[in-house]
Amino acid sequence: MPVTPPERNDALSNEGHPWWTLIGPGFATIIGLFMLTAVYRTDLISPVQMELGLSGPEFLVEGIVAYLIAAAIAFPLGFRLGARFLMAVTLPAIGVMLIGVLLIAFGGGAGMFLVGRVLNGLGAGAAIGVTTALVQGIRERRSIAAAVVAALGVLAVVVAPLINQVISGALSFRLMFLAAVPFLFAALIASAVIGIVQFAVAKRPAQPGPYGMPYPSPGPRP
Repeated sequence: MPVTPPERNDALSNEGHPWWTLIGPGFATIIGLFMLTAVYRTDLISPVQMELGLSGPEFLVEGIVAYLIAAAIAFPLGFRLGARFLMAVTLPAIGVMLIGVLLIAFGGGAGMFLVGRVLNGLGAGAAIGVTTALVQGIRERRSIAAAVVAALGVLAVVVAPLINQVISGALSFRLMFLAAVPFLFAALIASAVIGIVQFAVAKRPAQPGPYGMPYPSPGPRP
C-alpha cells in the first residue's frame, strides 16, 4: 500500500513569513525615514545648509531630492528580492546607509554631503522595499504589523527635526548623524541573526508523518 508523504514541516514555507522577520529590515526602514528629515530643525532651517554654505535650492537638491531619487531607484530591488534573499539585500542596504552617515558626519564639503545623502537614500529605499515585501507576505497579524511599521515610520519623520534641533543646537549636526551609527549597527545585527535563523529553519528536515517515513512512496510495482 503506498505511503502518503507528510507535508513539509517548514515554518518559512510559501504560505508566508513569520512576523519576526520584520525586526531587522523594519528597524532599518525607521532609521532611513528618520534620516530623511533629520537635516531640518523644527523651524525648517537646516544647520547642514548653514554650516556648508549651501543656497536653498542647492540644499533642497542635495539634501532631499537626491535622497528621494536614490530611494526610489533602490526600492524595487528590495521589494523584488528582499523577501527571498533577506540577508543578501538587507545587510548591504544597512551597510550603505552606514557609509553614507559616516561620510556626512566626517565630510568637509557639499560634495561629500551629496554622496552621503545618495547612499542614505539607496540603503533606505532597499530597506523599505524589503519591509514592504515582508509585510505583504506575513502569515498572521499582517494588518497589525503594517500599522506598527507605518506608525513608527511616520513618528520617525516627525520627531527627527526636533531631535536634530536639540543636538545641533548644543553641539553640531555631525553628531546628529553619528548618533544614528549604533542604531544602524543594531539593525545590522538583528537582520543577520534573523537571516541565520530563517536559513536554519528552512533547512530543518521534515518530521516523519504518522503513517510512514518522510519520503515519497516508491510507487506501484511494475
